[in-house]
Amino acid sequence: MPMQVDVVTEDGGIATIYHNGDNMVTMYYEKRLTTIDPNEDIWEQLSYGKTYMKDWDDTMEMKDIVKNALDWLVFPSPQSWEVDNSLFSKYDF
Repeated sequence: MPMQVDVVTEDGGIATIYHNGDNMVTMYYEKRLTTIDPNEDIWEQLSYGKTYMKDWDDTMEMKDIVKNALDWLVFPSPQSWEVDNSLFSKYDF
């Protein structure tokens, strides 16, 4: 299982999933990438907005945690998701 995954939606929504040493955690950022300067520290700028956190049981699979982040970031959820690594290429995650 990857130790960190950044989930970014087409409209700039972002959540990050990481292992904190005990369990997987998702940080959901209310602030959008489209509102921050790509030349400054992304995570610091995101922290200026509201942030929500969820701890996950070790039995949760990464695909389910990512799906949860996508469902939180986009409402209503589309029928399917497409991975596009070219979005927001000017940002260094």
